[in-house]
Formats: sequence, C-alpha cells, structure tokens
Amino acid sequence: MLGRRRWRWQQSMSELKEFSGLVGNIYDASLDPALWPAVFEQVCRFVRCSSAHLFAQDSVHKTTASRYFTWGDEPEFTQLYIDKYAKLNPMFPGALFFNVEEVHQLIEIIPREEVRRTRFCIEWMAPQEIIDDITQFGDCHWTAEINHCSQR
Repeated sequence: MLGRRRWRWQQSMSELKEFSGLVGNIYDASLDPALWPAVFEQVCRFVRCSSAHLFAQDSVHKTTASRYFTWGDEPEFTQLYIDKYAKLNPMFPGALFFNVEEVHQLIEIIPREEVRRTRFCIEWMAPQEIIDDITQFGDCHWTAEINHCSQR
C-alpha cells in the first residue's frame, strides 16, 4: 500500500513538473511566436489530444477565421475551416457569453446529440474523427482550440 502511494505521489510530482514546464513554454511562445507549434505539440501530448489551433475570428459577424498557429491538423481541413466552416461553427454566438480566458467545451453550448446533427459536425468534425472540442476565448477575438480525436 505504501509503495502504491509513493508511486502515485511520484507520478503526480512528475505531472506537476511537466505542467509547470509547459506553462513556462507557453509564456515563452507569447514572446516568441515561432515557438507556438512546438508548444501546441507539448500541450496536445500533455492533455492527450490530436490537434491544436490558434485562430482569430470575428465572433459577432462570423467572418472568415485567420489561422495563426497549428499543430497536428490536417491542412486541407484547416483551410476549409477558414474558408467555410468558421461561419458554421455552432460554438458561436453562444460562446460570446462566456468570460474571457475561460476554457469551455462545445457541448456546453449545444448538447452532443445536436452537435452531431449539425452540418459543421457532419462535414468538418466527423471526417477528422474529432469527438470533442475544447476552446478558450481571448479578449481580442482569438480562439485557441484543442481537438480530441477517437483514433489518433
């Protein structure tokens, strides 16, 4: 029993150290944008997800998104998001009512079964096997997304 507790404590300390390093790397990337792709890779590995994006999008007018940094994405789907699906993303306008810098899931706005019936899910999420989307909104219309896929 004591050995198991010690192992859990060591594992927790290891994760805390990894998380602390990740936070430091995020701060570094905020000062040196060239670091974002590598930081996104670290974030994805830490939270066990498949891809991450940093977009700027006018949430009120649902205009085309601008891509800043990505990791683990399929470039053709990212371009489709920018050109077409940003306007169909069911996260908006409901997400506008969340506080800035809070992290939220798409299903907090629309129940999962409704999400699955949307054109956004059928044409953009499903082909990539995206089963969950976690988003944080900034104060200047930027969105950081982390996607979890079923098979990746």
